[in-house]
Amino acid sequence: MIEPRGNTLETIEKECSEPGWFYTYDNRPNEAISAEVIQRAKLIRPYVPMEMELVATSDGSVQWEDYRHTLEVYPDRYRYDDEEVSFADAVKKLSELDYNQKEFKLELTFPKEFREHFQMDRFKDSLQRILNDIKPTQYSTYDGMSGNYENELVKKLIDVFQDARIL
Repeated sequence: MIEPRGNTLETIEKECSEPGWFYTYDNRPNEAISAEVIQRAKLIRPYVPMEMELVATSDGSVQWEDYRHTLEVYPDRYRYDDEEVSFADAVKKLSELDYNQKEFKLELTFPKEFREHFQMDRFKDSLQRILNDIKPTQYSTYDGMSGNYENELVKKLIDVFQDARIL
């Protein structure tokens, strides 16, 4: 019995095209992955984000999955998050996945004691002091753990808090 080792269609096509290939998830021999499934998967593969993992399944389908979504490919249909979809709808849904977002929203809850400080200067003074502690100067012998990333993070927090508002 063969256990799939790679996450490529080519590997799955080669190793799972015969009935009885072994799938450890449910510990039993499985149905063959048909040429039709592989063909349909190859059609949609260019639209699947690289972050999604490809797996062969015990029912003879293949699927791409990540922590949020699943695209299943069968000989006669596609299923996206347990909903049957057309090729065009699957491509549309995949195109809406954004693994490379330029920004994201974050909701924070602060204790009420910080409200006055936030309203006064949006934490700019405190963040600026942290930034000054991070940056070594010609007069200091800084040997802390903070570096460029922390420096950039604090600068970005100063900018973000400047535009923040109380909900």
